[in-house]
Amino acid sequence: MAARVVRSRAQYEDPVQLADLLHRLTRRLRRSQAERLAPLGLTPAQERALRLITRSDEPPRMTELADRLGIVPRSLTTVIDALEDAGLVRREIDPRNRRAILLRLTDHGAPSAPGHSVLVLKYVVTGIEDPCPWSVGVPMV
Repeated sequence: MAARVVRSRAQYEDPVQLADLLHRLTRRLRRSQAERLAPLGLTPAQERALRLITRSDEPPRMTELADRLGIVPRSLTTVIDALEDAGLVRREIDPRNRRAILLRLTDHGAPSAPGHSVLVLKYVVTGIEDPCPWSVGVPMV
């Protein structure tokens, strides 16, 4: 006999109330992430850009990264300026299109650099202080 799944009615049926709760939760998560990133000298926007650059098989173009982040290229310029000033990223002219800018991690910004690894980012994003050794290659959302 198959197990019977019991579904309870949602406590919050009003979509406006649910949207408000989600908004408050998102703000709390963002504030917590910002607090965890502050000692590393990163903002949530910088961490997200750095994470996407790290995950790219090839150096992304500025416009591609802006699209992936869902922001306008002008806003990304400010984020990349800060990462470049921190020595984590460098801009390069795309040899296939001299008008395009590629973003490449520096040795200091690479995941293998001391103090900047998937474990550090995982701690910052999730708050896990002692992640399992086998979680090193687990992609972050």
